[in-house]
Amino acid sequence: MKITKTIFDLLLIYSISTWMMIGFFYFLGEFQPLEQYYFVLLGMSSILLIVCLFVDIEHDRSDELWSKKLPAKIQLPLSQALIFKIEYSLGFILFLFAIFSIAVTWVLWLICFCLSLIWVAFFHHPHVWAKDSIDIQDRISHPEKYKVNYEDGCFEYLEDGEGFIYQPDDQTRAIKIKWSDIHSVDAQFVDMYSHTEIQLYILAEDRILRILESTDGYLKFYQQLQDHLKDFDDLKMLVYLSGGFSEPINVYKKI
Repeated sequence: MKITKTIFDLLLIYSISTWMMIGFFYFLGEFQPLEQYYFVLLGMSSILLIVCLFVDIEHDRSDELWSKKLPAKIQLPLSQALIFKIEYSLGFILFLFAIFSIAVTWVLWLICFCLSLIWVAFFHHPHVWAKDSIDIQDRISHPEKYKVNYEDGCFEYLEDGEGFIYQPDDQTRAIKIKWSDIHSVDAQFVDMYSHTEIQLYILAEDRILRILESTDGYLKFYQQLQDHLKDFDDLKMLVYLSGGFSEPINVYKKI
């Protein structure tokens, strides 16, 4: 049995916060006897703590939420980044309602907790996938499946191998850049609302290029970067692609 780290954290936060809130009310009332429903809440939160301890000792917790390889039974037309934002915002609102409802009744606490658990469990179920960007690691490992993506697309490579010419469809002016003129390359996940894409920020002598992975010819261009930029950090890029990162990272810097 495996439980995702997000669900584990949800159980732990609800149980500990409930104990702390009831303790606060107990001390606030100058050690007056607690209402009967407080003991119901203490019992339910204690069960959650026992479940957390049992899972932590006997079973695995996995935080590889989006490296799912099973066939998707439900595919959401949302990007990973947008799903995380929705999940965190609604989950936080339900958590606040649950904590403040402790002063009134245990029923509202239980309803908020169940809704939060269902909400998180749905998004992190192994058969529920977000519509996300192309799998560049799979493209590198199995190039035969993506022959069409090896076309030059918006890029033209100089015969002497010293650089490339970039001309996107929405621009009439071609941009010529030599590999030796590139000072740094940064990568960042960009939320396109319908999907998430990697965007490369390429700092050259007199300009900055922003190349999305949906750009025609991106895969071949990415491989050209690896081949011509001596200190291009392939390992760092792969690690970045495997996680839920949002901040940009530097994968090449001219020495």
